[in-house]
Amino acid sequence: MTAKIIKPIDNPRHISILFPTRGRSHYLQTLFDSIAKTTAVQSLVDVWIFVDDDDFATQRTLDEHIAADNYDFKIHYVFAPRTYAQGQMFNILRERCTTNPGIYMFIGDKILFATPDWDVVVRETFDRYPDRVLFAYVNSDPNNPNMGFYGCVSAEWTNITGRLHTEFFPFWYDDTWINEVAIMAQSHAKLDIQLVFQGSLGINKRLRNLRFWFRFYRNTAEERMQEAGAILATIFAGNTKALTETQDFAIASNEAQMRVWDTVTDEYLCSLEQKVQQASLNEIAVTQIPAQQEFQSETVNPATAIPKSTPFSDLYFVAERQAIAHLKQKAERFIEQNRFSEAVALLDNILFASQVPAGIHNLRAQCLREMGDLWEAEQAILKELEQTPQDRESQELLDRIQQERLQALKLRDINLLIFPDWQQEEEARSQDVIQVISALVRHPQSDRITLLIETTGIEQEDAEQFILGVMMLLALQEGQEDTDLEISLTGNLSPTIWEVILGRVAGRIVLPQENRAAIKAVAMEAIKTVSLDQLFLNHTLNL
Repeated sequence: MTAKIIKPIDNPRHISILFPTRGRSHYLQTLFDSIAKTTAVQSLVDVWIFVDDDDFATQRTLDEHIAADNYDFKIHYVFAPRTYAQGQMFNILRERCTTNPGIYMFIGDKILFATPDWDVVVRETFDRYPDRVLFAYVNSDPNNPNMGFYGCVSAEWTNITGRLHTEFFPFWYDDTWINEVAIMAQSHAKLDIQLVFQGSLGINKRLRNLRFWFRFYRNTAEERMQEAGAILATIFAGNTKALTETQDFAIASNEAQMRVWDTVTDEYLCSLEQKVQQASLNEIAVTQIPAQQEFQSETVNPATAIPKSTPFSDLYFVAERQAIAHLKQKAERFIEQNRFSEAVALLDNILFASQVPAGIHNLRAQCLREMGDLWEAEQAILKELEQTPQDRESQELLDRIQQERLQALKLRDINLLIFPDWQQEEEARSQDVIQVISALVRHPQSDRITLLIETTGIEQEDAEQFILGVMMLLALQEGQEDTDLEISLTGNLSPTIWEVILGRVAGRIVLPQENRAAIKAVAMEAIKTVSLDQLFLNHTLNL
């Protein structure tokens, strides 16, 4: 990633307009014309453009305009290798910008300036803030009035952050990031100017795997909080009370935004991705160079596999690997701090990547084990062993987890199984289970018995609440609260653990209504059965 850079501010009133472009030289003429037509003082504005070094058509177009000297504002471009992240292009432009302006404006290459004297409006907006630490945004979405897809950032702001944009994302999210930070830092102002689009709105040929990147954005909220904190610390240096108050506002603002992100569904993300990709493919036909190369790399994650016919740059995988490394490093820090659930959220994010690196399932298993979720921990290790079958560390962890799962079942000398039908009415189900437990509680060997209750078809928490209710009802009916009988809910068990259980089970107690599918799935048909009548009629039954 580009190093954080602090630059001099040689021209505080100057505005440098920055944008990347690729294969859209047909839009540039009208964009330049709109700047010339609407700018009040062209000598205090210049344009800096990032051009991919294989985009010779755009280079020729820009050379013609520069040579012709058609405008009173200057046009510069940086001809450089393609980047993996969209924010890199803006940061390179800021770094290369020799104007050293007081204001950086970021836009897209399909924009037209529509407001006369827009540059005067920009300067007047910044003049209202004595510290000039500000993101002034242009809103083009009436349904989201606090969001700016484009806007202006003061040089003072970029000197605090050391950059203009983040360098994580191959598409979108950089503008969302700076908006959130500005709102939290209370350095967010709407510009009373209008920008309009040429062609279709919202097209981005870099977009891929939106489910991964949305989660990544959500999981970097802490980084945005830190950035807002640095800005607030600069603005309110020496004013402890104001700093504390604004920090409290930042926390509340972040929590409110997180609640908004919680409402976004995978179905919506998939639908949005399909729409944008199709629109991007349609636009390729009018570009003067191949917009992107055809995808060739193999993916190992079938859940997010990308069709081979899909055009996009393999640089996408560089961005994804950078994001994965960031999530993994952050998860490892959380694990050191015993923040296991937060670490799991980050590791779950990685599972949506196109290629999941070795060791991620192992880390998830360690966290889940610490959280007491042995079933999920076991499943995670099994997935790790699918990737690296000979990994000794994973196999040893699997053995430990499976042993712990068996210990949690509290098997005894006599182990009995029941398979309730969790789909039947709760009252009928309760009566079946009460009869079994009542008989076993009174059994002379109850201190040697573990009753295993199979729970396929019900959430573990719901099953626990059900058994608690049964035991309370039984205590009311028979006046007996204490029992030597051990009761364990199976939860989800792997075939390996079922194999151990079947080797130690004394029998299956037959219920009037049973989960026949679960019985068949674990091959219980061959196990000795015991009826309820046998339990009630012969308490000394030799089990």
